[in-house]
Amino acid sequence: MLLKILISSIFSLLFFLHFLHGFDIKVSSKEENLQVHLTTNLMKQCYPTVKSSYLITDSQENSLYMNFYTVVGTITLFEQSKNFTSNLKKKSPISSVIMSLRSSSKLEEALIDAKWRAFNQFFIILDGGDTNNGCDNAKSFLMEAWRNDILKAVFLCWNYQKQIPQLYSFNPFNRYAPMSWEKVAVVPAINGHPWTLFVQNYDTGIATCESLFFDRTSDLGRYIIKFGLFNLPPFLSYKNISGVATINGYNYEIIKLLVKELNATLVIDEVAAVLGRFDNATTRGLLWRVAKGKVDLTMNSLILRAVSKSAEITYPFHGAGLSAISQNRLSPGHDSQLFSFLPPSIFALLFITCILVFFLLLYLFKDPYSRNVVAIVLLLLNLPTPSTPITTNGRIIFGATLLGFTITNVIIQAKMDTVMSILNTEQNIENIEDINNLNYTVLTRRGILSQTLEANGVTNIKLVPHYISCSQLERHEAFVGVEYILRTHLTDTCHMSKHPIVPGLFVSYYTRSNWPIYPKINKKLLMLFEGDLTRYISDKVLREYYVPNFQEVERYQVITLQHMEYAFYFFVGSSLMSLIVFFVELVITIA
Repeated sequence: MLLKILISSIFSLLFFLHFLHGFDIKVSSKEENLQVHLTTNLMKQCYPTVKSSYLITDSQENSLYMNFYTVVGTITLFEQSKNFTSNLKKKSPISSVIMSLRSSSKLEEALIDAKWRAFNQFFIILDGGDTNNGCDNAKSFLMEAWRNDILKAVFLCWNYQKQIPQLYSFNPFNRYAPMSWEKVAVVPAINGHPWTLFVQNYDTGIATCESLFFDRTSDLGRYIIKFGLFNLPPFLSYKNISGVATINGYNYEIIKLLVKELNATLVIDEVAAVLGRFDNATTRGLLWRVAKGKVDLTMNSLILRAVSKSAEITYPFHGAGLSAISQNRLSPGHDSQLFSFLPPSIFALLFITCILVFFLLLYLFKDPYSRNVVAIVLLLLNLPTPSTPITTNGRIIFGATLLGFTITNVIIQAKMDTVMSILNTEQNIENIEDINNLNYTVLTRRGILSQTLEANGVTNIKLVPHYISCSQLERHEAFVGVEYILRTHLTDTCHMSKHPIVPGLFVSYYTRSNWPIYPKINKKLLMLFEGDLTRYISDKVLREYYVPNFQEVERYQVITLQHMEYAFYFFVGSSLMSLIVFFVELVITIA
């Protein structure tokens, strides 16, 4: 009897457990179907024209996974895998992303190396875990979305307490939201900045589509923007004296105005030593810091280059053609060539010597080579004189003077022949072909500058770490750099090509990849550029810095006494010898 009762109880218990399990399956299935229904309704009412979407899920048993074709006809599906790889290769841009993950921690894993990301995308996030969670995890999912640079996102859920569907959203910058949203909480997020969570009831009949993804970037509420920079005067100059940082230059003026317009806070992350490359961590240059997301925006304006997904680039606002500077090879006018090699002081010394010799022979030795004062000029110019002295003393003095002036004249004429013939045949660099044709060695900086020159057929390239001036260049060397920077290095002894040798380059600012504020930054910069305000600031800064910072060498070498020292030594020695002979003869005559 007891055995029958025991067996009957066991069967009753098993039947009850089977009933509960079936009920739980029905409830879970009902809740999962509710997620499908809410998502389908939201997409159809607010975005009926969307033809291409992503579904990100970490479970093949997810109801959205099995019913997603009913939501949007054309999809790309991420199945459960380590890398969340895509099954379908879509060429059309993805405008919407639906995420159903069992944990908010999975969100970062799903977005690693997400090359399909775009700024116009919106995200609909659902809790793919326990169906009893309801809306409890709204804050954690949305906070994780913001930490992964997702700004246009809503969390769709079913509120079990109120038995209504709800939408959650957030504003990471300030406490603003349209009237349909109700503030839930304000918590600290990235860099401790206040992050506001909002909620609204979702009416499946009248969806508030217009305010679903409202603009959050009109006022950043003093949000911290991390800037990266490296020294490049006059456009950006950074100094730290006794712990006090000072920044000035054209780029700083633009960035300061931009930060003010956005109501943001400017923070310098680190001053990079070099520009570097996106994929080079050795130098830890500025581009590498941008690619790794360590800085939000570069304070330096940089030449456009192939960036792939390493960074975002703003609207190109300034021409940046490459030009060349070299030592000026244009000879001066013929009227100034003489005094370029023969300074007035040397000419005066020679002229005084001619006068002294003339009057010495005329009045002291009574043996002149001419009684006409004009003959002084003939001797100075090393031209034939009317006659020569007769006495030995006179001939010695006259011969020594004539020989000294002949040697001096040879030196001067040789120098003048050089500048009037050889330098006139030399040519300055005016285009890219001149660099190779005239056998120039091109000095330039590593990176986009050297790569551009190599692509244009320049072979003899020497890399230098910074911009240099004409005084540091040899005769057959030229420095190639960005035109508007080279203009600040010009002096009277420099030659700069009249037109860029490599035109068609532009500069812009770089931001980290997928930075949510990038569209607003780009729009604000575009407004500044089109308003011509940047040109005013640029001209103002250039005027301040357009001062030669280097002491250039003389264009032509000036002849000094040192160049003619041997001629003067011979002249003085000959004069001394003639003076000794004169006194010897005088003594003999008196005796």
